[in-house]
Amino acid sequence: MQDILKITDSSEMNSWRLGNSYDRPIARRIAENAGVPRYLFGQSKKGSVVIFSMPSIPYGKALRGEFFDYLVEKKLIARPMTLFWPIVRWVNSILMLKNENRFALVHYTERLISKLTGRTFHFKRLWSHLDGALFCFCVNRTAAAYSKNLL
Repeated sequence: MQDILKITDSSEMNSWRLGNSYDRPIARRIAENAGVPRYLFGQSKKGSVVIFSMPSIPYGKALRGEFFDYLVEKKLIARPMTLFWPIVRWVNSILMLKNENRFALVHYTERLISKLTGRTFHFKRLWSHLDGALFCFCVNRTAAAYSKNLL
């Protein structure tokens, strides 16, 4: 990170600097050298990555239903447990986002347990055994669709 900041702040990057609040001279230099005109690139931030808490589920209601059917069929989860998915993801979000300022009780409880045991401690995310399940569901679903079209 320090090396990137050093390059970004260097005088050699002045030609690619806009001097605004969204100044990204390294990315601009790469884009312009690849032929992207300056006015088409990086004038303002349009979006960002959204990280969803684990375990992942499909966004659409129909596909999510298929996914839950898959989990039940593979005996990875019992049908009634799917009702708890929002709670599990909420708890996992807290475990993922905790720090001194946000969800401090969880953060400091982990630190206390770490101090008492003499080794790093983190609460285990709920249903972590399902972390790769969405990927497997998608691969199997795509393979079935290809198979159907081949016959």
